[in-house]
Amino acid sequence: MNKWNSIAHLKELLCEELPGEKAHLRMLPYLRELRPLRDHTQVIQESAVLILIWWDQSYKTCVIKRNSDMRNHAGQFALPGGKFDSQLDHNLKQTAIRETKEEIGVELTLDSIIGTLTKIYIPVSNFYITPYVAFVQEKPSFVINQDEVEKIVQINLNEMFSSKGEMTVAIKGHEMSVPSYNYFDTKIWGATAMILSEFEEIWKTLKKRTIRC
Repeated sequence: MNKWNSIAHLKELLCEELPGEKAHLRMLPYLRELRPLRDHTQVIQESAVLILIWWDQSYKTCVIKRNSDMRNHAGQFALPGGKFDSQLDHNLKQTAIRETKEEIGVELTLDSIIGTLTKIYIPVSNFYITPYVAFVQEKPSFVINQDEVEKIVQINLNEMFSSKGEMTVAIKGHEMSVPSYNYFDTKIWGATAMILSEFEEIWKTLKKRTIRC
């Protein structure tokens, strides 16, 4: 895959019809709601996360491991991102950029963002997450926010997408098996896996398109 042509094609694909919930369902944990319940009355908050891509011998991305003392999703692997702040952000794209800088020290511009994925609902925290995709031309220099992030894991995209399996997690006091990406000792499940599942579908289409070209 030519890295420059591939990113141009990826940007085009992100403007087309997205795989959406069909891809989310492949990594949906058992008994998890895909949408808010009909009688849901609480205000749903908005947030944004970022799939950051760069080239370093191959296409790479990263996930963070959240600190074990976080209120929600403690100790889980996630994409950098966070809650929309109306005092700091004009839109969710700016949320993704700001939170990426705060959590992993990577400073992006609006031009770094090449597209967005399908919004996804998170029942446990009552959030809608909008995932953005960004590309940077050089390997990022990471700076960990130790208040929120335990570590950053750099991931080979193709290897991660070939590592799907299952893992056991505790949900509401019960252990159960859930779909996951098992990238060596980095096990990604839940909303992050669902987001990455949609991106995987787009990535597969991208590889076919670039091969034809």
